[in-house]
Amino acid sequence: MLPCHGIGVLTSVEIDDGASLVPHQYDYKFMFWGDSLTQGWNSDQDSLSYANRVARHFNAEVVNLAVGGTVFNADVVCDEHPFDPEYVILAYGTNDWNKTTFNDEKRN
Repeated sequence: MLPCHGIGVLTSVEIDDGASLVPHQYDYKFMFWGDSLTQGWNSDQDSLSYANRVARHFNAEVVNLAVGGTVFNADVVCDEHPFDPEYVILAYGTNDWNKTTFNDEKRN
């Protein structure tokens, strides 16, 4: 199983004489940020997470930066990721609405 936070790259391919290889063309680039539900909690496989299903529906290349087992930390958001998405889907708070690091008074 490949990690859901990695980006796989083929470095070489062998094909039979006369065969051809055409890379898949995506229509969009999506980046998902979220909690465990975005990561794929309660899915039988990472590929069945709602983030991956949405990406497949729209024929989008996807990077899922969701983190399960914690709450949103604004300090981890930066503009240095090598993936340059056209759309960013943010889904924090679906089940941790009052547990964000920038709202500590509600965590008690």
